[in-house]
Amino acid sequence: MRASGRCCACCSPPPAPYSAVLGVDREAWQRHRDRLGSYGLDTPRGLSLFHSTLAEWLRDEAAGNYRIDPTDARKVLATTLWQDFEQADGRDRITWPEQVGTWLPELIHTLPQNDDPEALSRLGLFVQKSLWHYPEAEPLLQRVLAIFEKSLGPEHHDTSRSLNNLAGLYRAQGRYADAKPLYQRALAISEKTLGPEHPDVATSLNNLAGLYRAQGRLEEAEPVCQRVLAIREKALGPEHPDVATGLDNLAGLYDTQGRYAEAEPLFQCALAIKEKVLRPEHPDTATSLNNLAGLYRDQGRLEEAEPLFQRAVQIFVASLGMEHPHTQTAIDNLCATWKSRGLHEATIQARLRALLSSQPT
Repeated sequence: MRASGRCCACCSPPPAPYSAVLGVDREAWQRHRDRLGSYGLDTPRGLSLFHSTLAEWLRDEAAGNYRIDPTDARKVLATTLWQDFEQADGRDRITWPEQVGTWLPELIHTLPQNDDPEALSRLGLFVQKSLWHYPEAEPLLQRVLAIFEKSLGPEHHDTSRSLNNLAGLYRAQGRYADAKPLYQRALAISEKTLGPEHPDVATSLNNLAGLYRAQGRLEEAEPVCQRVLAIREKALGPEHPDVATGLDNLAGLYDTQGRYAEAEPLFQCALAIKEKVLRPEHPDTATSLNNLAGLYRDQGRLEEAEPLFQRAVQIFVASLGMEHPHTQTAIDNLCATWKSRGLHEATIQARLRALLSSQPT
C-alpha cells in the first residue's frame, strides 16, 4: 500500500472518498475528511478504517495542516493499527479485523525501513490475535523477534513478549510442537529477569497452561494454572480482574475433568470479583456468568443455568452486539438449555425474541 505524500496545493490529490471507509458514519467521515485537508488515497483499498486517532497522527502542528511525508506514512499507519484496536470498544472490534485484513498484507511489506520495534510489536500482536490465518503473520512476528533479539538482547523482557506472540500464533494454527519451546523460553526469560513471582511470569505460565489444555494434557496444565493463580493473588490482590481470570481458567480445567464440586466455588468467586471490580454489565462478567451456567447445565441443573445464560445474553448483546461470537455462543447455550428442558422450537424462538426485544435501544 502506498500513502500519498507532501505536495503543493495545485497538485494535491483529492481527499479519500467515503467509499473507501468502512464502519464510519457519513457525518463523522465528512468531519474528519475536512480536517485532513489534502491527504488523499491512491487506491480504494488504501484505507479501510478511518478514525480520529489517525487524524491526530497525521496532523502537522507547525504547518497547520494534516499532510504527511511518504517516508513517515508507513510508520504512522503501522503504529496506529494496534493503538486503534486497543481503543475500540466491543462493537468495533468485531469488524475491525475484517476491515484491516483486506489490506494488511499490502501494508506489511512496506513497513518502516528502520524496523521501528514498537510499531512492529504492536502490529505483530494484533496479527497474532486476530489475523493468525494470514500467511504474512508468521514472517512478521519472526521479524519482530529478530529485531528485539538483536537490539535488546536474547534475554530482554520485550524479547520474551515477542516469543509469546509468535508461540501464540503457532498455537492458534495448531502447531503445538513449534509453540512449546517458544513458550518455555519466554517463561525462562521472565523468571530470570523479573523474578518467579512477577505478574508477567504468570502470563507466560498461563500461555503454557493454555497450550497444555489445547493438547488435552490436563494433568500437566493443572499445577501450572494453580501457580498462575497463586502468583496473581499475591502480586495483585485477591480481587483483581486477572485473579478472576485465573479462577475461571482453573475452574474450567476442573469442569472439563468432571470435577464439578471443585469448579463451582471458583467460578462463583470469579463472578463475584468481576461484578464488584468491573461492573455487573461488563462483557467479562457475562463470560463468568456463561461459565457458571455451563457448569450447572453439565450437571443437569437446568433451572439454575437458565437465568445465568439469559443474563449473559443480555449483557453481550448490550456491550458487544448481536453478531459478536460471544453473543452467539451465549444464545446457543441458552437455546440448548431450553431445548433440554423440553421446550419446542417455536416456544424457544418466541422466548428468544422476547428476551432480545427487552434490550434497551
